[in-house]
Amino acid sequence: MARGFFLAISLLSLVNVPIGRFPGSSMIDYSGQFASIIETLGEIKTALSHNSFSLFSVVSAIGSFIAALAGLWAASSAYRATRNVQRIARLEILRKLIQDGYDVISEAEQAELLVREIKGQLRDLGRFTGNLRSPNLDGKIAEAEARYKEIVPLSEDAKKLVEDRTNLEKKSEDELSHQLSKFDGYLSRVRRVRVSLEKEAESYATEIRIYQTDRIQKTP
Repeated sequence: MARGFFLAISLLSLVNVPIGRFPGSSMIDYSGQFASIIETLGEIKTALSHNSFSLFSVVSAIGSFIAALAGLWAASSAYRATRNVQRIARLEILRKLIQDGYDVISEAEQAELLVREIKGQLRDLGRFTGNLRSPNLDGKIAEAEARYKEIVPLSEDAKKLVEDRTNLEKKSEDELSHQLSKFDGYLSRVRRVRVSLEKEAESYATEIRIYQTDRIQKTP
């Protein structure tokens, strides 16, 4: 039996079958295939040890042995295919997570530029209306700045994420999925702020164009 086991192990190397546990995955169970191979090796030995062995019995035992090897090879191939699928899925999660991080940073930077634009637009409107020092004007500027400040911590987290990519690649798939869910939420929040500031800037730009047109028409 022991010789049969070691012979089976040697044959496994010929069909490139992984043995044992693999980091980050469940253990593949080859016990059934091992038992079948060892059993057929015993049958072959028994058939050959009898002086009256028949060719049919030997061929039948060898056929069973080949079938057992084929089953083992199929199990190994399925395992490797599953591992490849898992690896690809993990890389896709990592890619999406890094992209979310860059998108959060980009959206926050655009929001910052929009706040500066809004502040300039409101001052222009203040000059057109003669209310440059109006509390209402100051309040609108403060409101735009407050909305931007809400997303600054999210942008800072995103910067840490993309800068720490080496450690990120060491995390498990579950940890990466959790991070992805969090940064998907970050991206939605930052994008909402950017869109609202963008609409506000467009509205002020329209008002400024109206004042400018009116002034041109009134110029002699």
